[in-house]
Amino acid sequence: MMNLFEGVRKMTDDEIRMQIALFRNVTLLNAAKETSGKVLGGLADIANAFAESFSKRTPFDFQVTRVCDMVRKEYDRLKANDRVQLEYELKKILTEKCRELVPEESEEPDEERLSFLIINEAAKVYGIHKYKTPSGKIEAVSTAYNNALLSVIHTRLQKQGKEEVIHTDQKIQDAMNAVSLDTKRQLQSALMPKEFSGRCIGRILRLERSTKYLSYTVTFLGYGCFDEVLSNVSAVFSAMRAFKRISRVLFAQMIWKIKNTSHLTFTIAENVLPAYLDPVRRQEFMIQEQEFRAALAGRIESEQQYAKCEQAVTKQEEKAADAKQRLELMQRDYDELQMKFMGLESRKDEYMNRTRPENETKDYYSEVNETKRRLDRAQAQLSKAGAKYREEEEKRGRAESEKNTAMLNLEVVKRKTEEEVRERAREIEKVWKAFFFRFSFEEDLFESVVIHFTRDEVLIIEEMLKELHESRNTGSFAYETKQEEDHTESVTYTVTPGEKVIRIVYEKTHIMQIG
Repeated sequence: MMNLFEGVRKMTDDEIRMQIALFRNVTLLNAAKETSGKVLGGLADIANAFAESFSKRTPFDFQVTRVCDMVRKEYDRLKANDRVQLEYELKKILTEKCRELVPEESEEPDEERLSFLIINEAAKVYGIHKYKTPSGKIEAVSTAYNNALLSVIHTRLQKQGKEEVIHTDQKIQDAMNAVSLDTKRQLQSALMPKEFSGRCIGRILRLERSTKYLSYTVTFLGYGCFDEVLSNVSAVFSAMRAFKRISRVLFAQMIWKIKNTSHLTFTIAENVLPAYLDPVRRQEFMIQEQEFRAALAGRIESEQQYAKCEQAVTKQEEKAADAKQRLELMQRDYDELQMKFMGLESRKDEYMNRTRPENETKDYYSEVNETKRRLDRAQAQLSKAGAKYREEEEKRGRAESEKNTAMLNLEVVKRKTEEEVRERAREIEKVWKAFFFRFSFEEDLFESVVIHFTRDEVLIIEEMLKELHESRNTGSFAYETKQEEDHTESVTYTVTPGEKVIRIVYEKTHIMQIG
């Protein structure tokens, strides 16, 4: 399930207010204001002023603090808005941000399509593979943003002054007082402080070099003790150092917030998928799989060779057709010139007997000579074109012969694996039609899946199909669309851990091709 708006609906009014306030105020323009005495002009001036501030600690801290104040003021103003207004405003902002980042998306997106676009843009911040499943991207984006947020909090903890230390330690103590006894025990076990107090835990967090203990602390106490507004604004602006788009980082922040507060499950549980095998069965299956793949290797190689030969024949047929067309044109030109020359020859006696005026005789012989030169040249070109056509025809014949040989070889190899391929294809067809009951499939798809994908890769395909199957609009997942005469084909992709890209072509709920 990838509809982020299901998560938004699980948010409190205050959490939605904060998201709107962040999107409206955490901007490049607000960050760059008042960074110099001159009036800022275009985007280049804004970017330069902002980049300049990164080299000096005080101006950057000032910017973050000032933008945080703007966020909090906006948050307070939004308290006058009811739930319907808040959800409408957030969706409107998200749609506008997506249109800025994806201008080719012309149609008004539904919730699933908008979620798909937001997830894809957020994934770009952290270099997550373009074709990872949406649920996989949600998980990866959330983890990456969380790590960035912990890093920012840890850096700020280490730079705190005396008053800030006292204030933060007290907030940690307040959070500890508010949690259950069982949570206190888990925190105690994870951090092993000398004394169980906010002051001691704060000291542990400031002295550690990594964010291990900080991660434990926010898991049990939450982010509230570390000024969540300041932390998020700092994390977003820190991403600017790597020249990341603020809108994309804010999308990542929102995904992280939804995942950590909605308690919704976005990822597909692997063990519910048809291709899943428990560790014991998997070990037994892998022995059979290795033998089957070894046998299939020859078949796949033969299929590739046959496909290569088919392409060669098609290419050679085109060359032979072009050569034939050129030969026919040359023949036509030659025939026309020959007819003209024969016509001139038939009048030769008139001019040899000197019965014509001298100037007309000169014109006649000039035309005869010119036509003869053109005829000789046309004959040479015709001869060359004929040789070229015969050469291309011979090549076409050889290509056709190689194709027939490759086809015979493929048939021999296929017979060795045909029975097992069909058996496995029937099994996949049976379980997929039951599991993905909303879908229909092309009949030849199952054998193709068996031949070209391992069991682990089929599991990745099933994960993507499951996401499609649970969606209200499968078109929301399309990276590409292709308009045919009577329908629109959608194309989506997924990718294996080894970065093998898998293409899925479908039309609404009909799966046409996986390859």
